[in-house]
Amino acid sequence: MKTIALLVTTLFTIGFLSVGAVSAKHPNVILIVTDDQGYGDLSCHGNPIVKTPALDTLYNESIRFTDFHVSSICTPSRSQILTGQDACRNGAFAWGYSREIIHEDVPLMPEIFKANGYATGHFGKWHLGDNYPFRPIDRGFDESIKHGGASIFQTPDYWDNDCVDDHYEHNGKIRQFKGYCTDVWFEETRKFILNNMKKNKPFFVYLPTNAPHSPHIVSEKYSRVYAEALENIYGNREAGLATDIREKVAIYFGMIANVDENISKLDTFLKKSGLYENTILIFMSDNGTTVGSFVYNAEMKGRKKSLYEGGHRVPFFIRWPKAKLNTGTDVDVLTHAQDILPTLIDLCGLDYMSGEFDGQTLKPLLESRQTQLGDRILVMQNAMAPLPEKYKATIMWNKWRLIKNRELYDVHADPGQANDVAVQNPEIVNSLQMHYEKWWEGVQDSLGRVPAIPVGGEQCKNITLTCFDWHGFEGEGNVTIQPTVRMGGSANGNWNIEVLEDGEYEVRCSRWPEEAETPMVSGMPEHQTLTMMYPEGKALPIAWSVFQVGDDEQVVKVKASDLWSSAVFNLKKGRYSLRATLMDKEKELICGAYYAYIRKM
Repeated sequence: MKTIALLVTTLFTIGFLSVGAVSAKHPNVILIVTDDQGYGDLSCHGNPIVKTPALDTLYNESIRFTDFHVSSICTPSRSQILTGQDACRNGAFAWGYSREIIHEDVPLMPEIFKANGYATGHFGKWHLGDNYPFRPIDRGFDESIKHGGASIFQTPDYWDNDCVDDHYEHNGKIRQFKGYCTDVWFEETRKFILNNMKKNKPFFVYLPTNAPHSPHIVSEKYSRVYAEALENIYGNREAGLATDIREKVAIYFGMIANVDENISKLDTFLKKSGLYENTILIFMSDNGTTVGSFVYNAEMKGRKKSLYEGGHRVPFFIRWPKAKLNTGTDVDVLTHAQDILPTLIDLCGLDYMSGEFDGQTLKPLLESRQTQLGDRILVMQNAMAPLPEKYKATIMWNKWRLIKNRELYDVHADPGQANDVAVQNPEIVNSLQMHYEKWWEGVQDSLGRVPAIPVGGEQCKNITLTCFDWHGFEGEGNVTIQPTVRMGGSANGNWNIEVLEDGEYEVRCSRWPEEAETPMVSGMPEHQTLTMMYPEGKALPIAWSVFQVGDDEQVVKVKASDLWSSAVFNLKKGRYSLRATLMDKEKELICGAYYAYIRKM
């Protein structure tokens, strides 16, 4: 905890030194990151079905990076965007297991902007930790409105959020917002900008939408036209798309159409408010497509999660009218999400002492002063477990891609990665293998730094834990999503906590979250959304709760009316493993307690 305090003090010292230099000449920045929208999920990239007129306009007004890469899953991309570092170096390399948390001593983009006198706002997805000190408001944002976890209806999210009139976390407090999720993010962005216009203060807005990530929910107003188009094109073919796939794709494209509509409204607002010329606007996505690949994938192999191009090559448009860049042009240079922070520091003239960036500034490419960034090699590695697996990575050099340490592709000659040419190019394979070995050795210290969620300090006297942050688990069920809770999956795991103060702590555990107000043993009805049904909540024969904090264990009987079980532990300052297990009357495992609440007494 001392580390982050020192970091914040250092950043704000820089801010006090530089804030006088900030003026209206400093560009505003809006960084839009859509979720699960692939390179081919735009009409300007050749998609034959989805229509994205606002993004097509932005495409024509921007410099487009056509060989731009992120991670093949969401959290690592976001951590690289905000830190300028490889995900395996900054700590947030997985989508859960508490490994979605950036190391506290790594500075983030909003902290740097804030230290330079910018107002900083975040609206939408975060997915980099839902507890202090990992939340947006702890990491440099003046204003933050977010859902929990990786998407709407995930286990850290407010119970039964369904994209419409949901409850979101606003600066650390839960409140309800009327309207469709994407509309809310953009409307709150507009309010934030207007508020800071009155203060004549430059702003940095981070606008990561949850759309078009699942759950695929949107008004029929947006999806109907795609349902009809898909039916007309694919419905009557022998090799057509199955009905359920067409329905999913139509809703997915409808979510993209809604994002596009909001980008159009944002552009209109920027022009009417006089902010258009001096606002840097970036559009990108966080990984490859999901169901969009059934229709079009821009000739690429793979999609989200994949080591192939379709998993991690994404759109990246940057527009800054006042700078009079060579807009409407493509830059076909190997670039990456970790280039964004050093680029914005450079473009905005931010004071920043240095930074251990793995990325490079793109300013020379944007200004057409260079056509290359040097002989760089990039590694795309992430994890869908508490630790990454060695060699489950893509190593990129120019147009060469080494995959799983053995497959080699030339994506210039073979964009679909159909022909492995490793045997014909042993020198390239060897060179990229050697680079990876050195890189892998260089991230081991970071991978060994397992985060723990603080308990008991001034900012965390009451905390909520969800199964999303179990550091490893066993049993059945996807612990990231609420349907697993509803169906009573047998998954069980443990949390890593760090007790900051000696004292007595009450630990409460439950099968359901507090806001569900449902007894632990009870089921609950299905929940209808605009497009899908959340499953019925299954009743479970819970009779006992077993609490384990470090070496201390307590067993508590559960009554039929209990909303939760509780136990009190006398804990000394330090790190502990916490587990709460729900058992039947024979003391046989049913599942882990998906939710836990800790209070310093």
